[in-house]
Amino acid sequence: ELPREIDESAATLLFAALLAAAEPGGESRRTALRRLLLPAAAALEPVVARPPVALTMPQQRSVQMVYGHVAAVLSGLVGPEQANPWADRAVTAYRQAARRLGRTDPPWEAGLLHRAVASVIAGKADRTKESTALLEESIQEWRAAAEAIPRTSMPQDWAAIQTRLGAALFRLDLMTGRTELLREALQTLQSTLQIYTRTETPNRWADVMHTLAQVLEVYGDQLHNVEVLQRAVEACHQVLEIRTRDRTPLTWAAVQNTLGSTLFLLDRHSPEGGHLAEAEQALSEALEIFQLHRARRPAKVAARNLDHVRRLIESRKTRALVAPHWLHERSR
Repeated sequence: ELPREIDESAATLLFAALLAAAEPGGESRRTALRRLLLPAAAALEPVVARPPVALTMPQQRSVQMVYGHVAAVLSGLVGPEQANPWADRAVTAYRQAARRLGRTDPPWEAGLLHRAVASVIAGKADRTKESTALLEESIQEWRAAAEAIPRTSMPQDWAAIQTRLGAALFRLDLMTGRTELLREALQTLQSTLQIYTRTETPNRWADVMHTLAQVLEVYGDQLHNVEVLQRAVEACHQVLEIRTRDRTPLTWAAVQNTLGSTLFLLDRHSPEGGHLAEAEQALSEALEIFQLHRARRPAKVAARNLDHVRRLIESRKTRALVAPHWLHERSR
């Protein structure tokens, strides 16, 4: 929403909006965006702090929203010590924009602002060690966004919000151990599969299914429930029909890591066992891809999971070797 007469401040607003909408891309492009966005943000600050009374409420809201977008993008472009201050500016701007919504404005506009706030706070939680409170705050915003965005007329936006909400609930459970969060995450993620289908949106469907498999893995482990763990394994196998090693090696390896760790847990909780060989193969292949692509952090996780599997295999071999001796002693 721009005034009819494009003055210097309106031109700066438009310029900043275009920059904030650009994909960061590689490091050279990130550097260029940072170099251009910082002075644009500085030029907008006086207008943001005190919007001209000549601007209508929608125009004032546009000023605040664009500055929020600029600050949010900058929080991902600047150094670690500057990231959170820019994130805080983004949240403040978005909430100032929300205060300029009128009673006649459609609810989805508030929903998009809640989504923007949730995304920024979630990013801040990723950068902060003690992030439980931030993650809970982002979940509140995701919930508010999901309630305000109409599923019927904006299905893709609604499903994207539900996906982020489900992932945030899953992460918060990993930090707090609150099982009710996993149940909500499962319901939330399953609801998105009514929008993201395997035939129409296979990539997004695969992303949701992988997250769903991870939630089922943790939930099944907490409940010691073999059926839930089997559902997680089945979900991984379905995703691997979409995520192939040739086309998407890193995402394929991530699913293989989830599959391997789930099979390990399934073997531990199942009286029949028999899943360790498949778990070892899945984790070995995942580790190979992570190392090949120098993905150090996921490689470390896969290596640790693989070590657990191999230790259990060795311990069972030892028990198998000493069992005849026990039986021989008992028979005397």
